[in-house]
Amino acid sequence: MARARKLDIQIEDEVLKNLLYTFALNMEMVRKYRGMTQQELAFKSKLSISTVAAIEQKCLQNLNFSTLTAISKALKVTPINLLSKKISLKSLKN
Repeated sequence: MARARKLDIQIEDEVLKNLLYTFALNMEMVRKYRGMTQQELAFKSKLSISTVAAIEQKCLQNLNFSTLTAISKALKVTPINLLSKKISLKSLKN
């Protein structure tokens, strides 16, 4: 039983790491597509520039919902787009 629980935790950790990595890649890609600097994204999302940089450098260990929604609103995309493995830049609205 303890081994199964440990395996569950490892799988959850791996899923979370993959999700954060995907989010970081998509956030940076959309930010650049929009012609925004990290500083502009930080300002529009009301986050610190160090938070935005930490996300893009894949140094963030967790992500709360308010950060996800603030960034998605600032980038004019849905949170699902930022978490999606396949995001199409052509589908983004200006």
